[in-house]
Amino acid sequence: MVGKTVDEVLAMKTYAKNDAHPVVPDEEDLKSTCTMNVGSYLEGVKAAAEAAVEVK
Repeated sequence: MVGKTVDEVLAMKTYAKNDAHPVVPDEEDLKSTCTMNVGSYLEGVKAAAEAAVEVK
């Protein structure tokens, strides 16, 4: 996800591969290399973005 905004990461297309993998990336550059469920990862990215504070 290097070089992507939070919105771009959260907008990643996903599909349900099977019951054990309900949120798998449906992006061409990840399809052949990523077969894991990314639902928790996306939730973590969203929570971190919402908790972020500006550093001065």
